[in-house]
Amino acid sequence: MLCNILIMPLFGLGVWNYNVNFLREFQEKLYNHLDVLEFVSGHSLLILHGLPKPYTLHVRRVDPHVEDTRQFNLAVPEEVEEGIRKHEPYLINGPLVVSFHLGFSAVDVGKMYVGYCRRCYAVSKPLSREETLSTINRSLDIIRQYFKNIGVRTRLALENLDYYPDYFGNPSYKSPYHWVCDPDFINEIFDQNPDFWLLLDIGHAQITAITKYKATPSTIKEKTIDYIFQLPLEKTVEIHVNGITWDPKKGVLIDSHKDLCEWEHLDILGCVLDQRGVNPIVIIYEPRVLGPKDLGWFSRDFAALTDFLKDKGILESTYELPPILKKYIKEN
Repeated sequence: MLCNILIMPLFGLGVWNYNVNFLREFQEKLYNHLDVLEFVSGHSLLILHGLPKPYTLHVRRVDPHVEDTRQFNLAVPEEVEEGIRKHEPYLINGPLVVSFHLGFSAVDVGKMYVGYCRRCYAVSKPLSREETLSTINRSLDIIRQYFKNIGVRTRLALENLDYYPDYFGNPSYKSPYHWVCDPDFINEIFDQNPDFWLLLDIGHAQITAITKYKATPSTIKEKTIDYIFQLPLEKTVEIHVNGITWDPKKGVLIDSHKDLCEWEHLDILGCVLDQRGVNPIVIIYEPRVLGPKDLGWFSRDFAALTDFLKDKGILESTYELPPILKKYIKEN
């Protein structure tokens, strides 16, 4: 469907936030229209076995089979090996990329509702910059050695997170994102760990541009690009494409994985892909599709993204939407 992997990135879909029963039926109707699938810790891993499709793996939880288990946290080296060991059955087939969140800056991290979004928060006292850097480096050493010991060759990647400051949206909110979203910190991590790659999440970068660099609706594209261009883009191995929900008047800012065509998301993706030296092997679209009720907006966003990728020469000009999505676009 696409050009060779060494020339053009593969195009795929993240399935981590699907309802699994719905996914089993729906993904079959999309399957032949994708090059690669992304699996994330959680129930979606149940359908991974037996799939011949290339895949990537994102380690988000310590226990890959329980959605509400502890976050996989690079600030807790003692739990890192346990988390990878529990994911080992999904490493045997050789994922193209295995990725981890580049965080956190607190040892004990929980989840809380801010508005109608669940967000990570610091339960324990935030670490200093030096402590955060040291513990993350120790965890990366453990990851590196573990993969060497089990003989799995893959690309290990770190994903930029979405920054939220203390008290953001809630007077009791404490942030676990100190330091880890700063470009100088991210560059230092990659300088000290040159064998790791960057998973660039554009939605996360947009949120950081808003919360950390005071982007407004009129400057969101400019501020996000300025932020992204400070990251080690030459290390980019994978790009996540997903929309954010932002209503400055109501104070709503959510990594919603919806509204892909809002806030110049595709324009920002285009600027990144046009940057010399940026050569991801995978572009993953991560919609938050939970059931049939979401297929209307998902179909429209999927169509806009694939049209964009055809214009960029990443998808062939003859690429056609899956029939199931054409049906929902027509009906909605």
